Amino acid sequence: MARIVDAPPAEDHSIDLAPRPRQRELARGGIDTVTAILPGLALRDLLDLRTRIEALLPARSLQDLNLERELVLQVMALQAMQGEVISDPDIPANQRAQVANSLSAALANLVKVQESTYSAERFKRIERLLIETLRELPEDAASAFLDKYEKALAGL
Repeated sequence: MARIVDAPPAEDHSIDLAPRPRQRELARGGIDTVTAILPGLALRDLLDLRTRIEALLPARSLQDLNLERELVLQVMALQAMQGEVISDPDIPANQRAQVANSLSAALANLVKVQESTYSAERFKRIERLLIETLRELPEDAASAFLDKYEKALAGL
């Protein structure tokens, strides 16, 4: 079991990300401390920490980006924000509506990504079935089909 070093009191779940002299000590044993605190943090704070950590990481390529995951995280952040905004009577109605509209747009984007993923996965299955079927056909018939198929794909 990991040893917790200088854990804050159980009721204090705030994390100060400003540089401190104790950073070297935290680097040695602080991961356990931070990890112990994480389950007690609010979703908004967890998402904020994730954003701050990712900003410090090296740049990634577009291939490394999981759009579906990013959209889900965006929806979660907007839901947390909406929960805070709706319950705050000091926030003007138009700003509450903007948060609701942003959440709605993020959900619509998530649906599009899911539909696109579904279509791509369905197409892969159809192509696998097609390949299996082509293997059962005589070679000249399979070759003629593949020639037509390649020409059709080239026209897209």
